[in-house]
Formats: sequence, structure tokens, C-alpha cells
Amino acid sequence: MNDFAIEKFKQLGCRSKLQMSLAFQVHLELNEVKKYWDVEYKYNEQIDCLYLTACKCKNSDATTFIPIPACQKLNFNVMNKYLELSQSVCLVICKADSTCVYYEITVGIGVPPPDVPNTSASVQSKREQLDKELQKNRKVLEESALHGIPITLKSKDKPSDSDYSD
Repeated sequence: MNDFAIEKFKQLGCRSKLQMSLAFQVHLELNEVKKYWDVEYKYNEQIDCLYLTACKCKNSDATTFIPIPACQKLNFNVMNKYLELSQSVCLVICKADSTCVYYEITVGIGVPPPDVPNTSASVQSKREQLDKELQKNRKVLEESALHGIPITLKSKDKPSDSDYSD
């Protein structure tokens, strides 16, 4: 990371060297590998988040990219915090070897269907169940995303190998 980038991050208000490093890594990938347009750094003080915006094409709408380390645990509260930035954001899970895996999340995740009573206890229970499933299958999800393989996770006590086929 160069001194210019560090100074830019500090001017935005970011103090976390980890966030700076991840944002710089994603910036390089979006510019050099994915060839996105108008890649910009942004910082939100309320949620202490350094993120990027970029356009896939010259005249397209900007996408919000949030770099996070692969070791960070995600839950609905964290994802909802990120969704305060935009209706749809792309989480960029970064590994130490510079691998980046992109996951798009959208407002409405974890909201029960209209015919299900919206009690906070049932919503919280469903969120906790989904959090457990995501954590339990994290490696499979990362590998499938890395290789571009679509998968469907079926909720069972002990999933078998066939549950991960498409």
C-alpha cells in the first residue's frame, strides 16, 4: 500500500489499518483485473466502514463494495449495518493470499414471507438458524463461489455430500 492511499484513507476518517489494506486490495482488483470504472473510496463514520463504489460499465449505476477479511464472522446485524450504505451491496471477502470472493446481499434478507407472522422472536430464531447454517457451510460456500459453482444448501441436521450438488 502506498503513502498516497494511506493519506487518502486518513482524510476520509478511517483509522483501521486492516480496513485500509483490504480496501486497497479490492481497489487494485476492481481496477486492474475486473476493469471497473470510476472506482472510489468512501468511509461511513456511523458504522465505521471503509468501502468502495465502482461502475461495471462506463454509464452504469455504481455498485457498493465492502471489503471484509475472510476470518470475520457475519450475522444479520452486521449485514443489515452494511445495507445502511445501499439497498444492495457486494461483500468482498478477502483472504491473505489476495483471493477475493464476491457476495451480493440485498435489503430484505431474512424477512419472513408475508403470510408468516412477523414476531421478533420468530424472525430472530430464523436468523439464528440461518447464521448457524452459513457458518457450518462456510468452506463449501467459499469454494463454490471461488469456482463459480452454484449450490443449494438444504437444511438438515447433518447434510450429506449430495446436498451440495446443483
